[in-house]
Amino acid sequence: MCGRYSLTKKELRRISRLSPNAQQFFFKERYNISPTQDIPVIIWNRRTSNVELKDLRWGLLPRWAKEAKSPPLINAMAETVATKVTFKKAFAEHRCLIPADGFYEWEIVGKTKQPHRFTLRSGEPFCFAGLCDWSYTDTDEKRAGVVIVTTAANTLVSAVHKRMPVILPESACDDWLDPSTTLDKATALLRPLDASQMKSYRVRPLINSGRLEGPDCIVPLAEPLPRPAKPRTPRPSDIVAVRPIFGGYSLPQALPEGTKVKLLSFDHGYWDVEHEGTKYRIFSSCCNELPKPNTETRI
Repeated sequence: MCGRYSLTKKELRRISRLSPNAQQFFFKERYNISPTQDIPVIIWNRRTSNVELKDLRWGLLPRWAKEAKSPPLINAMAETVATKVTFKKAFAEHRCLIPADGFYEWEIVGKTKQPHRFTLRSGEPFCFAGLCDWSYTDTDEKRAGVVIVTTAANTLVSAVHKRMPVILPESACDDWLDPSTTLDKATALLRPLDASQMKSYRVRPLINSGRLEGPDCIVPLAEPLPRPAKPRTPRPSDIVAVRPIFGGYSLPQALPEGTKVKLLSFDHGYWDVEHEGTKYRIFSSCCNELPKPNTETRI
């Protein structure tokens, strides 16, 4: 399903065969769009024979659903929009475009849900395939509402969720909006966008609240830092060379295995140690910082 998306771009320009002039739409930046909110929707106005931008409610509440006290419908499955009574008329007569530049899905990780944001690899805005129809409010007021059409997830999204919204390529937007497009042709447009055209990243859990808004919602979640290796003293197998600090190099046998030394300091691959009043520098392939200088240990 698609239950949250973003539209952070302020402008969308389209060249459409349905309009004599290039279309230019302007939006308010929104980072956490949630169901039941008013959202920008591109529709074909049959009365004026023109493409228009309207603010419509995300969610359809048919009268039967209102009477059953059901939540609004926010998605429609591509596999059944042409036959399901709830969406059949809207699919045939009221297809629409829903501008966006990203959407969110949640990955179950243990007992928590980690949100991911999916966008086009280009970062450009795009349009979801949508359906527009009449909806009913709690006071029985009749108003227009929309749903986002979903399809089976592509290989990128399927790692997080089994469904994804239908993202229409620019070349398909006019056909989806055009009321003269045959139903078979419109149905053929409802397929997952190729994963190679998309990218994703993890975002912070603050997106879980539909009341939160702002640029922080789309900031990538920092990857966890690798757990530091547990500090340890050099072992005989680590030692490359040993030399007195004021003398020349000597072989590791100058401090044989098991020698008790006092650890003095550490710096970039060597340790300064003291043994029987003489200071030595141990060059080693073990490069972990010593936890406690001035302690005694055996090498």
